[in-house]
Amino acid sequence: YNQERYVADAARSCCAQEGEALQIVLSDDASHDRTHAILESVAAAYDGPHRVVVRRNERNLGIAAHYNRLIDETFGELLITAAGDDVSSPDRAARLLAAWDATDGRADLLTSHVFDVDSDGVEHGVLRVDDLAALGGIEGWCRRRPFVIGAGHAFTRRLMRRFGAMDSAIPYEDQIMVFRALTSGGAVTIDTPLVRYRRGGESAKPAFDSAAQEHAWRLRRLGGEIAEREQLLRDAAVAGCLAEVSAALEPL
Repeated sequence: YNQERYVADAARSCCAQEGEALQIVLSDDASHDRTHAILESVAAAYDGPHRVVVRRNERNLGIAAHYNRLIDETFGELLITAAGDDVSSPDRAARLLAAWDATDGRADLLTSHVFDVDSDGVEHGVLRVDDLAALGGIEGWCRRRPFVIGAGHAFTRRLMRRFGAMDSAIPYEDQIMVFRALTSGGAVTIDTPLVRYRRGGESAKPAFDSAAQEHAWRLRRLGGEIAEREQLLRDAAVAGCLAEVSAALEPL
């Protein structure tokens, strides 16, 4: 959404994936800038083995509802997230697929570390996410919420079929997806960075011109946190661990 400065590089990195042919969906969440036109240009210029399509939402849906829509408009069993301001390494899909195959397809989420990149494209080292396989399943999650970055995630379609659509008020999907995976087929972290992850973006705290603006922003953030908590409780009920998760979330 509104990523005209970065989206060409992000889309080209998807088209440059090595290995087997992929379905690549370049999806614009009703941007007000040139994001959609740039995606169309990248797709028109692509000449390779992948099947590349461009789509656009009729109105801005936000992250969670956008995910829900794309589940319905794709057909692969493993879905790989690629944000509009990040760049995937050429071997990212192949590495994720190999890690999934190594679990005989049992894992429901795979992730990797990411390169920490600022708005000008300068790298600032590697951001290492938690080893999800070593977390200890839902028991480990209840002891400590893991550090994850959704920009590096891949997940199975069956995971979304089990739990259903996410609440559209949820501002970030990563904690929901990891929780769902840990209560299902498990999650795996590949011990290497596979994404150039852009600092800031939609998740950054904006500058405010007034106290009223900051107040409204904080209320929206709190609303998102409440929606996330309620989604976790609904998912816990599906997974049969509501009592444990309710106790873990109670201090919030």
